[in-house]
Amino acid sequence: MIRIPYILVKLGAVLAVLGLIGGCATQPIELQGQANDLPMVLESDKPAPIKFSHLKLLFPPGSDIGVQRAGYFCFKDEGALGRASIREALQEQYVKQAFNSALEGQGYKLIGSEAVMFDALDQDKAADYAIGAKLSALSLELCHKKGAGDFIVGGAGRSEGEARMVIEWSIYDRLKRKVVLNVVTEGFSARKLPQNEALSVLLLDAFEMAALNLSQDKGFYELIVRGISPANNQSIAGAGVVDERYRIFDPQEDVRVELSDSEVKDFNEAVKRYENAVVMIDKGARASGFMITREGHILTSAKNVGDARQVRVIFPMHKGAGRAEVLRVDKRADVALIKLIGSAPIDAPVFRFKDRAINIGDRLYSLALGGRVKSEGLMLNKGIVSAISRNGLIVSDLELDNAERGSMIIDDHGALIGLNISASANAMQDRSISKDLSVIMPVSMAFEVLNIAY
Repeated sequence: MIRIPYILVKLGAVLAVLGLIGGCATQPIELQGQANDLPMVLESDKPAPIKFSHLKLLFPPGSDIGVQRAGYFCFKDEGALGRASIREALQEQYVKQAFNSALEGQGYKLIGSEAVMFDALDQDKAADYAIGAKLSALSLELCHKKGAGDFIVGGAGRSEGEARMVIEWSIYDRLKRKVVLNVVTEGFSARKLPQNEALSVLLLDAFEMAALNLSQDKGFYELIVRGISPANNQSIAGAGVVDERYRIFDPQEDVRVELSDSEVKDFNEAVKRYENAVVMIDKGARASGFMITREGHILTSAKNVGDARQVRVIFPMHKGAGRAEVLRVDKRADVALIKLIGSAPIDAPVFRFKDRAINIGDRLYSLALGGRVKSEGLMLNKGIVSAISRNGLIVSDLELDNAERGSMIIDDHGALIGLNISASANAMQDRSISKDLSVIMPVSMAFEVLNIAY
């Protein structure tokens, strides 16, 4: 009788098992809906900028959600996968990457991309819609196996499993400050992976598929690409008839600012004259601007409006808020002109124009609403002219943050000097400007860039 070494018997058994399970092909992941009926973002489209906000798990702490087993035939019960394991596997950074990857691949414009290394706050303000996700249902099976080689050399083995999840999406309009669309999609994944990363990859793959199915939802497409709000806050194909992204005003309309050359003898009088014209631009994060015409035109920084068609405007002295349409934007110069929709509870003053040369050492004052102070009161900062750049921009030691970008700048005679703009945007034009200093665009230069008569 021939005796076969035990190790060969064991190896043969392992190979036989691998042969049995090797034919189990991974189930393909399919898009929801008919292929010829899926919406497509074209290169000529201009979808509204969106950003992923967060993912919540709709499972109570201590919940047993998935099943994990071990052994050649997955007979050995390894216990349930709990909420804590799922939360750890779905780390915020990787969930966001999965969402961005799915929608960027379909032509949507994502804010907060990993490719952007700087100006995180500016990126955040550029989004028109914030998208939240809730993991409301999850089916998960995971089996940890060892192959023949792992058995012989003591390797960690591989895992295989399936994950199917239901995601409830909420699309939040940051201008209207409310959820305007709810969509439910599913995601599925079936993979064979190294044991130490199987759970995370399975769940992230399923989530990315759910995000891809969101991108193919007709209601989502109509809202983000065409600006059509669905009826009854549901995702219904063809619902909604009002295009909220159409233009109310002609972006090329004539704009004229009324100026005066009369001297203001008292600085406090000048501040009182201008304080009603200062407004707050609210687009997720708050920034500054000021009204320049009685028709409701407002001058601000281009970074304060991003790619939005409309922004929310907060008026001073607790006079409420309104909406404004973006008329003209020059991103390179970092200036923008917007116009209030409807009547305003404030009125633009007659500005005194700076009629003499600006010199190094001249005192300057910025007027902003709120600023670093979380209120709707007037914020007054004082500084001096530190330098005049080669391209005519004014450099100052005014300590201004993002909330004060777009603020009105006056001198100690009450004359309008200009507005605070982003140093980073204009440093590209003039390398003599440090990003650590405040940059002011003279009002005459801003008017010329935006085609405003005075």
